Amino acid sequence: MKPLDQLLFTWHDGGFRPVAATGDLGKPRSWLADQALRLCRYYPPAHLGAGVHAPISYGWWTDGSTRWVFRRGHLGNDPTGRPGNFFAHILAGHRDALPLTAVAGRFGSSHWWDGGPIPKLWDRVELADIPPATLEPVSGEQLESFLTTVLRGRGTTCAVLREPPAVTIACVAVISRRLPGLLDGLQFSTYEAPQHAVGFDLVGMHSSDPPPRGAVAEEAIDADDVELGARMLLSDQPEDQDLARILLAAATVDGTESAVDRMAAFLPSFRRHSDDDAIDTITALVLRFPDTAETLLKYPFGVRSVIRLLVAGDQSAWSALVWLPPGTQVAVGTELALKQDGYSLAEMLRQVRSGPPAFQHAFHAALLTSCSPVRLGRLRLSDRLELLRAAAQMRVSQQVVDALYGRDAGDLTRIADCRDLPTSWRGHALARRLMTRADPAPALERLCHDFRLAIATAQALDKPMPLIRALEEQPHQTVMQVVLTTVEGFNEDARISLISAVLEKVNPLSRPHELAAALRRAPPQSMGWDVVATTAVLDAIGEALERHRPAEAISSQIRALLTTVGGPCSSALHRVIDHLSGAVGQKEQVASENQLRCAMEAIADIKDREQRKLLANLTLGLLPETAAGVEYSEQICTWIRLVSGAGEDQFAETLLRLAADGGVGHGRSSLLYVASVIRMVGDGRIELTRSVVNRRRRLRNPIWQRLAVSAARGMNSRDLARATVLARRAGDETSRWWTALID
Repeated sequence: MKPLDQLLFTWHDGGFRPVAATGDLGKPRSWLADQALRLCRYYPPAHLGAGVHAPISYGWWTDGSTRWVFRRGHLGNDPTGRPGNFFAHILAGHRDALPLTAVAGRFGSSHWWDGGPIPKLWDRVELADIPPATLEPVSGEQLESFLTTVLRGRGTTCAVLREPPAVTIACVAVISRRLPGLLDGLQFSTYEAPQHAVGFDLVGMHSSDPPPRGAVAEEAIDADDVELGARMLLSDQPEDQDLARILLAAATVDGTESAVDRMAAFLPSFRRHSDDDAIDTITALVLRFPDTAETLLKYPFGVRSVIRLLVAGDQSAWSALVWLPPGTQVAVGTELALKQDGYSLAEMLRQVRSGPPAFQHAFHAALLTSCSPVRLGRLRLSDRLELLRAAAQMRVSQQVVDALYGRDAGDLTRIADCRDLPTSWRGHALARRLMTRADPAPALERLCHDFRLAIATAQALDKPMPLIRALEEQPHQTVMQVVLTTVEGFNEDARISLISAVLEKVNPLSRPHELAAALRRAPPQSMGWDVVATTAVLDAIGEALERHRPAEAISSQIRALLTTVGGPCSSALHRVIDHLSGAVGQKEQVASENQLRCAMEAIADIKDREQRKLLANLTLGLLPETAAGVEYSEQICTWIRLVSGAGEDQFAETLLRLAADGGVGHGRSSLLYVASVIRMVGDGRIELTRSVVNRRRRLRNPIWQRLAVSAARGMNSRDLARATVLARRAGDETSRWWTALID
């Protein structure tokens, strides 16, 4: 379940404002927060009776894949005594994480804030974390009235409800459960004041408030039809439930945004079975859903409609033949034999399958060389697969083959799965599927598990961009598995493009590892890999420093990667990392210092200034890992400051932060950093002052002073004693400062 952000809005510190928020709802300029703040309003009814509580405004607003759920209410007077105080508690997240039935069940949840102390800490939540509450029981008459109002509004005009919020939300819960998807496209609120009601498709209003101009009252369909239709949709009779299921499938076939409008339009003709054109429209939509289509074909009017669609050349009707009873299949076949318009080719193919092999081959050969590609592309998949198998045994134009592939993602997947086709043809089908807008997961799954098909698909793609787009939202494991199976099928430039794009989505510390794995599958052949490898390693170094794990940036795997690539940039970077690794690995002080000197010389040879700065910082972070002495470390720190271009103050703060952190990582000695800071204090490069309270020496910058205290407290007794000696050598002022620091 996806997490949900929260926002609380009410009177606080002299005005209305957000007082608690999580995630993007806490970012003042974010789109999510801007949309949420539009919902932070509440106006009680103008003529609310004495002792009557102002109604709760509970509902949702959906924009694309995002849904905001709000609960708003009146809080009486604000802390200054002025009337009009209110609260708005808002959740925001993916609409799939906020299904209407579940959201409606949280109307009275204890999770919602409605006064009391403002929470100091607020976390993101999941819907499952919000306890549901019992909803008001509603009668059949209330449900019928509710659904009639919804249908009259058709989802295009504001439909006003007059029931209390608790009853309204209970009706929503029941309708969402019995007719799933019907209300999903509506903007809904249990209560709004007149000035805001018109912005909602379905809205509750107080009985004393006038409805917005143009709100639903009279619509294009007769009121009796609407009421009877609503009654049928809510009926417990088996036949009515079948008809409701069919209508719901047709209304929601292309999504839920216009479901109410389509339902209202379909109801009159479908309920009376009076309009063949309308019924055929519904049937054509329902035939996309096998289970619902089977329900439709239980009734004579459904069978008659399918026959009309078959004669008219509707492909979904052809697919529906398998659901017809044997006797009906005979009748339909007879009817179609008399009316072949639009289906003579399919009929011929059906007949040809019963003929001898030689006849079939000759027919297929002539058809593939003479029939227009457009006409071939209109055939059912089974027919096209049959013709593709035949085309694989002969020479046909690529235009014809492309027509037989088609563009439907599901069809292309089935073609790719057809193992009696050449692997190159299957790869071509999967490549075409990757270039559609369909969910890429089925195609990627096949690339993960079929190495030969993956290479053929890459060869058919030629350019990696469709594959890169398909991998954008996929799990890391899937991404890298697909890269490893397909990389050999691309040329060198395409490989570089693919892997460079994929590495951008990988955690920087993992990039060298993933790049090395890809290069083991397809060894580098061009100098273009030099930049890719160098960038990956530098990114890993930056991430390692951010995470205070510098040793991970000099691993043997990183050194092996740079050796494998072997370009000028990789080689220069390898020299630096190799010497730093040597410095860390040496136990003797002289040997370790010698390796550090070589590393500094190698860094100085790097032409790029930012790279030199990053590598200098890596050296600084690794100092506690080496056996270098204090004096030599001070020289290195001075050199690092010059290489990084940092000023005295900036570098002093860097050293203090490293020292306060106990070195770059847990448990490492900070003495080398502290020693450099002491030297800078003794040289007057870090300015001292006197404390106002006790007149003791302290650093002029209070942040630096706190960091120095933290560093001193984190040192062990041995390092603390050595630092004290260094402070005495640096002069009386420095010694007094250090003594005051550790007291």
